[in-house]
Amino acid sequence: MARTPAHNRRTGFGERAVAFKLAVVFMLLLVVGSLFSGLFFLYRDRGNGDRVVRALTLRVSLSLLLFLGLLLAWHFGAAGR
Repeated sequence: MARTPAHNRRTGFGERAVAFKLAVVFMLLLVVGSLFSGLFFLYRDRGNGDRVVRALTLRVSLSLLLFLGLLLAWHFGAAGR
């Protein structure tokens, strides 16, 4: 008997799993947007000012939050085992 692929298995989370996946994509877009805003501020400010540091701090914070969210989702089974 063939096993069901991981992306088609039921997790017991239903619609929350879809919402979680959309939240992950949204967070990734925020991380990339923050990265490009840091690049923009680096180019615009010519190294003067702290907007680059704030943008990159935001990117690192969002990345850590995303990692912790994925880790918790994996632990509780929401990521689809």
